[in-house]
Amino acid sequence: MGRRVCIVIAATMLLLLAGWLAVPIPSKAFAKDLAALGSAKSGSPIQVSRRHALVVGASRYAAGELAHALDDARAMARKLESLGFQVRTLEDVGSGDLGQALDALGDRAADGDLVFFYFAGHTVTVRDQLMLVPIDAEVGLEGDPVPGAIAMDRVIQALDRTRNDTPKLVVLDTSPYPVRSRYRGIQVAPRPAKAPASFLIAHSNGLTSSGIAGSDLSVFTQELLNFIATPDRRAEDVFEMVRVAVSEATSHTHAPWHSSSLPDDVYLASPGGAGRADAALEPGQDARLLNRGIHLPTPPEAPHARLEDRPPGGGGTAQASGRSAFEGELWNVIKESGNPADFEAYLEVFPNGQYAKEAKQRISILRSPQPAKPAPAGPEIEPMQAEYDVVVAANLREGPSLAASILETVPKGERLLVTGRVVGQNWYQVRIGNGGTAYVSSNLLRARPAATPKEPKAAPKVAVIPPREAAPPAAVSDGEIRDCPECPVLVRLPAGSFRMGSEKGDVSEQPAHAVQIAKPFALGKYEVTIAEWKACAAAKGCTYIPDLKDAPDTAPVHKLSWRDIQQYLAWLKKVTGQSYRLPSEAEWEYAARGGSERKYWWGNRMAAGMADCKACGSGWSFKAPASVTAGKPNSFGLHGMSGGVWEWTDDCWNPDYERAPRDGSASQQGECSARALRGGSWRNDETYAHSASRLRYDFDVRYTTNGFRVARDLR
Repeated sequence: MGRRVCIVIAATMLLLLAGWLAVPIPSKAFAKDLAALGSAKSGSPIQVSRRHALVVGASRYAAGELAHALDDARAMARKLESLGFQVRTLEDVGSGDLGQALDALGDRAADGDLVFFYFAGHTVTVRDQLMLVPIDAEVGLEGDPVPGAIAMDRVIQALDRTRNDTPKLVVLDTSPYPVRSRYRGIQVAPRPAKAPASFLIAHSNGLTSSGIAGSDLSVFTQELLNFIATPDRRAEDVFEMVRVAVSEATSHTHAPWHSSSLPDDVYLASPGGAGRADAALEPGQDARLLNRGIHLPTPPEAPHARLEDRPPGGGGTAQASGRSAFEGELWNVIKESGNPADFEAYLEVFPNGQYAKEAKQRISILRSPQPAKPAPAGPEIEPMQAEYDVVVAANLREGPSLAASILETVPKGERLLVTGRVVGQNWYQVRIGNGGTAYVSSNLLRARPAATPKEPKAAPKVAVIPPREAAPPAAVSDGEIRDCPECPVLVRLPAGSFRMGSEKGDVSEQPAHAVQIAKPFALGKYEVTIAEWKACAAAKGCTYIPDLKDAPDTAPVHKLSWRDIQQYLAWLKKVTGQSYRLPSEAEWEYAARGGSERKYWWGNRMAAGMADCKACGSGWSFKAPASVTAGKPNSFGLHGMSGGVWEWTDDCWNPDYERAPRDGSASQQGECSARALRGGSWRNDETYAHSASRLRYDFDVRYTTNGFRVARDLR
């Protein structure tokens, strides 16, 4: 809160100086923003009698949970209630309930009321018609009718039951449904809908990923919440400000759109009351401050900077009343702050104010030295004394967690003295050379066999650790590579040729064609795990950590965009000096087939226990994918090439293979704002799990089922 309050304090002082000294002070900091957004336009405000809103959030789809949708809807409902709307909120509704709720919204509104409909969820585009997808809609092949989907024409018809001068706003924060299609891709940016008379239609343009620091909401909804309470701005101006803000927040890669045919000026908020537009910005009032929903009362109009300097009489009572209201509003903003600078700034403006004593007390408390917090209790240790061999190069850490700092790395083949086992965790406590302790994952050690009487018992080597550069990590087994302790295990794949795609499958898999993989390369034995991603985050190489509470650390990491993964690859390159990358589509399918021309690497039919996918006989769980080691490896020794998580590749999306490279390289032509994913996921059925299966997704969207495995060149 401190940063925001500092802005409020600065604006307050500007307001006081500008209002009381009658000196206009322009806001230089936001001049560029104001020029881009434009100033408020005057017009004839519609006098709104009542305000009605329907807010819908749809998350639990058959294709996977849609992140942010419910949080977005709940936040929007709270904001609309604060603006005087009578709000009805629905979550995870079916088509019947949604249709009835739309009809009820249209029936409730009388002539002159304001109607607001907000939907966070999935959409599909069928024959150029944008359609909302309730959770029970039956989405089949792209372009085919979708039973249960609600067409925009249906929404407009339900709401347009009053006179044309009744304003109606339709706001859609949606992303395209990941369709099963003959053309396995979907139009992310539907053709903008032209708003009929008395309507405003706004759409996020398919963007749902979070991008605002400190917010778990979608970029579009977060910016709309920031601007919707802007006083004295028409609805059209509010959505234009949202468009500019979203474009800036996404580095100009996305921009929402809106279309309006409102017959007159409609105001969603103003200082004097909802829907009123009879006040203008005062000199010195910063527009960005107001845009964020903060409005302080207009300072009293007087030529004197201080109340004490005013001459007796001549309107002093009214001016003092205005000053008091202004002070009270400011105090309400800062009173819960934990930053002493906020209260010091208040005293600069109101040294003898009615809250001065309390402000001084708050400063004294906040400036006083705080008692040191007790050190957190260490892990519970079960004592033991045994020698263990290091079977894979192992990190010794400060604590029993992959997030803990690494003290040293012990190469394969060394011995360690284990002095305890961490209760309830797969970690050992070990003795190090300085007499202290460290922790190591139990998966990296193996108990030494008891010494025979004929052999003298060798003393354990305690922290006799050579420098890291003197003992690079060895291959974990024949044909496998591990470039660093936290790096994914790689499998060496030979050069070769294969037939890519399928003539009998989805149109996106055609035409089947010969591909020559000219050079051997290495590919991840497993999909990158949550633990491996956390290691990157702990090293400050990855800034985003997905919320994956339902999955163990051995499960594949998911909820990642293609752009997120570039940070992980850059971190691996920095740590190892090797050329890590995502595989091309051709390399991925070559590896997935494992030399087979059949539908799956094991045959033409799904077999129990072979793939982590829905109804595939693998103990499928809706909440999370299985551990990466759960399934059987194919003939190349690779796990999880069918099911698990959709795996990002480096190819730009193309709807078919007409222009696909024949040399195994990644296609850098086509729709490069979207990338190809391969292999299906734990939430998809077997029709997505075969070796030729493809899917299109926007490169910067984080979706529940999307993960990856790494590739690297061989020297």
